[in-house]
Amino acid sequence: GQLNPSPEKGMLPIYRGAYTLAKMAKRPIQMMALYGVHQLWHPQHGMSPTSNRIKVRMYPHPRHFKNSNDFDLTFTNVVGYYGQHGNDIPHLKSWLDGTEYYKRQLHQHLKATPN
Repeated sequence: GQLNPSPEKGMLPIYRGAYTLAKMAKRPIQMMALYGVHQLWHPQHGMSPTSNRIKVRMYPHPRHFKNSNDFDLTFTNVVGYYGQHGNDIPHLKSWLDGTEYYKRQLHQHLKATPN
């Protein structure tokens, strides 16, 4: 990935390479997140550390994502939240097992279906 100079504003656009490689290799993706790296090394201000406290979060249970949208939405919410706040997103389990993505897709489908 790339270092985010302002994680408090949310994630930078993600690259889908991890999803594409995993799909081609028929392998699951195990996500990990970092918090505080921008305080150790900053892409615009260089090596002027303001802190050496970094948190690393390795998420359990690698997962085969249904499609690139599933990966994008899950990664952005789970890893993005951790990078921004330094702790896990509420309802983490439902994000990791895919039910949150399924719920959102169902909600979107129901909204688009005429009554």
